[in-house]
Amino acid sequence: MIKFQIWLIIFCTVFACTSIRKVSFRIEAQQQYCGGARPSPDVAKALLSPVPYANRKMVLVNGVGKPDTLQTDSAGHIALNLKPGRYRLFEFWRYTKSAPSKKDLSAFDHECLSAEWKKANKVILVTRSSFQVLDSTAIVQYCDWKLPCILEDTNSPVPD
Repeated sequence: MIKFQIWLIIFCTVFACTSIRKVSFRIEAQQQYCGGARPSPDVAKALLSPVPYANRKMVLVNGVGKPDTLQTDSAGHIALNLKPGRYRLFEFWRYTKSAPSKKDLSAFDHECLSAEWKKANKVILVTRSSFQVLDSTAIVQYCDWKLPCILEDTNSPVPD
């Protein structure tokens, strides 16, 4: 009986408990209108449709906080092999605590950015039989003047 229990523990540890699931999904981003004049009806309609978050680095964090860097393909797809658990997926700038653009951090409100850095974009729940990708914080392709937490440029002229 004891040999059977030992064998069962070894089997569970090596095979059953380490089941890995193939997970594949698409990451999309919302667009903003960054032009000057009011957009045409066709442009405004196109902006309502999300676009692939193509060829972008992201960070996947497992349940114990271990990060793993990955990249979307040209269509915004990610394919992974994951153990059952809860994972959080971050835009690269969020996880690395940098700015959402190439601007210097001094151009941003630090308290606001600290709150943004904590927001995962997706939550991935993996079980032995299925997986679920939940939206958490939308990925937005911002215009330079609409970046989250950016401070007003005090050097720009004030309109009359």
